[in-house]
Amino acid sequence: MNRILLIDDDIDDAGLFREALKRIAPSILFQHFFEGAEALRHLMGEKDPLPDIIFVDINMPKINGWEFLVSFRAVRHLQHVPVIIYTTSSEDREIKKAKALGANGFISKPDSFTQLKETLAAILAQPTELLAKTLD
Repeated sequence: MNRILLIDDDIDDAGLFREALKRIAPSILFQHFFEGAEALRHLMGEKDPLPDIIFVDINMPKINGWEFLVSFRAVRHLQHVPVIIYTTSSEDREIKKAKALGANGFISKPDSFTQLKETLAAILAQPTELLAKTLD
């Protein structure tokens, strides 16, 4: 895995995510967008290589994580990229909604930096083809 994209409007959460990635996989190219509409425009532009995995928060301005996921999954050349919902929620209905909309995973934002590193390390250890399977 070489490229990770995070879509999250919380600058503190994004900074922690970036730092955790840097510590567990320093060679990964990390890209961050504060909102889904900007990320979609970038991804549809096809200028840069696509990310290997996308993490997206649910609660964001302009378009939320759900709207991003629906729009993203509708674009043919993007459909193979795994998307993981990365949010403060842990409600069962949110997990079911993520699955229904085509997310490949759902993780609640961990309470500690150590937990975040462990969670990201476990995800990055998965083969890309396994991550590309839909959430069970």
